[in-house]
Amino acid sequence: MIFRKSILRIVVCLFIGLCLSACGLNTASMIPDLKPISEGRISQSVTVADVTGARKVPWGGPAFISNEQFKDVLIATLIKSQIFKAVDSQRGDLTLNATIREQEQFGFLEARVHLIVEYRFVNKDDGRVVWQETYISEYDFASIIGASRTIGANEGAVRDNVSLLIDGIIKRWPRSVSRITN
Repeated sequence: MIFRKSILRIVVCLFIGLCLSACGLNTASMIPDLKPISEGRISQSVTVADVTGARKVPWGGPAFISNEQFKDVLIATLIKSQIFKAVDSQRGDLTLNATIREQEQFGFLEARVHLIVEYRFVNKDDGRVVWQETYISEYDFASIIGASRTIGANEGAVRDNVSLLIDGIIKRWPRSVSRITN
């Protein structure tokens, strides 16, 4: 009798864990922990265009990020970094186009997500590409609960990829684009 109750408790705990982890990707946990930059902010505002290229998630398959979620993460990350004069939904001087080139998940007990994203900043006035780079990120996440593995690995890969974007802008943004000095 005690053995059956113990088994039942374990099954209930696993079921609750599965239900809680199956809630999907959490956009807030994909935003990197950044400190706002204090010097060398870019003197232009940016608009984030709709993201393209996300994988369609088959029913019961891995929880890959959607185009809409990735756009939300980009906007929140750019606002948090304070790297641009402003992040404007409609009237930015520049438009950020992001294309997810590849989303793959590997592994069984430890999930690994491989993510490739191309970022392109375009001048709204003349359509000229101001800056363009592609970043590859991979993230491993281990858990006994399958949905947690998938979610954790995908959130980590996105967080690392947008961190690479911010780092790339800070280090390699063209000198021809003016910056605000403090």
